Amino acid sequence: MTSVKLDKQHLDTADTLNRIIRTRIPFMSKRWTKKRVAHNENWDGKDENEQIYFTDLKVGYDFVKTLDIQLIDGREFSKDFQNEKDKILINESAVEIMGLENPVGTTVRQADRDVEIIGILKDFHYESFYQEVKPCLFQLNEKPTDVLVKIAKDNPKQTLDYIRQLDKKYNYGVPFDFNFLEQAS
Repeated sequence: MTSVKLDKQHLDTADTLNRIIRTRIPFMSKRWTKKRVAHNENWDGKDENEQIYFTDLKVGYDFVKTLDIQLIDGREFSKDFQNEKDKILINESAVEIMGLENPVGTTVRQADRDVEIIGILKDFHYESFYQEVKPCLFQLNEKPTDVLVKIAKDNPKQTLDYIRQLDKKYNYGVPFDFNFLEQAS
């Protein structure tokens, strides 16, 4: 997907769009060939000698709603709360590998800062459908470079044409590139 400067209010005016978020996740970008792996995390009960690797994904507000991801416990990121950059969501695989019984509210030390687990997401394929779902930490990034748009099934061609026009207006000279989640490999 192209790096965009599309304004959310422009896209939200189209009645064929269900929801829009800014995000940076693997199935969204062909350019993202190397995912960030977090391995400096510590929490109560973790063996200091054990190295556990997590995929570290940056997401925007409404990520959970837009992708219809099941929130098992806690909450997603919200503008109604302060310091959301000091919060994380984790998936079921992360809960399992961390050995946490009640993960929401747990403090995790990430390199030089403490973050709080605020929500648990049901495992979902954020990479290829052919890969095993890995333990994952989701962190808020209010200014990601990609846009994820959920469109209504009624008229995808008209909706893509509308988005293409906006992209051309705000990203003049940058090729418009898109893909569908169903096409992720």
